[in-house]
Amino acid sequence: MRLEQTLKEDKGTGCQIPKLNPYSKEVTQFDVDMPKVICSGEDWVKCYLSECKLVPHILETTDYVVCTYNDIIYVNDNKYTFGPPVKVHASDNYVLSKSDHVKISCRGVQKNSTRASKWKGYGVGYRESVNPKTPPPGRENTFNILLFGFDSTSRNGFIRRMPKSYKVLTEELGATVLHGYNILGDGTPAALLPILTGKTELELPDVRKKAKNNDNLESIPFIFYKAAEDGVLRRYALDRYV
Repeated sequence: MRLEQTLKEDKGTGCQIPKLNPYSKEVTQFDVDMPKVICSGEDWVKCYLSECKLVPHILETTDYVVCTYNDIIYVNDNKYTFGPPVKVHASDNYVLSKSDHVKISCRGVQKNSTRASKWKGYGVGYRESVNPKTPPPGRENTFNILLFGFDSTSRNGFIRRMPKSYKVLTEELGATVLHGYNILGDGTPAALLPILTGKTELELPDVRKKAKNNDNLESIPFIFYKAAEDGVLRRYALDRYV
């Protein structure tokens, strides 16, 4: 309430969003061109919804391919186990049933050659075995919402450094840009917790590992818990699974 009152006194009507030029010289002078990230090789296997299979290019260039799949079973935030190995040959598919994440290793022989080749990596998809909750009356056709954000850059920095992505989001996908969204503190939790819970970091229990209070994120009222009651399947993933 004090913050709201102060804003009204300063501006007369509340918060006025400043219009900033993303390409202002005062900012662009600090930009540094980073080398392009070039990945070596390619993934042999891709997962589409619940099915994981070899990509066409590997099927065309490699004979006698055998892939071994191990489901990654998450016990809690700190522990996971691997399911039993399942071997799949050539163009056959592996269907996810125990987990959305799977460890994969493949071997084969390059066509027109006796040279053996191999690949290992991880796959991620969506199990059909997970049944969403039945939404309550009147909530059957609620909207699907994707929150897309970059923790490592500002909005204007995103516009400058990733103009093609910004164009796709705003012009092709019709995304709504949160021009007036500001972090309410310092660091990632202060940036994400308000928009996902409606509360600031200080209003919520401290569940960081260093707090050592044996609490976890389940005690925080995230908006996706509410979405789950409407039958929405929740998904959280990083760029690594183990």
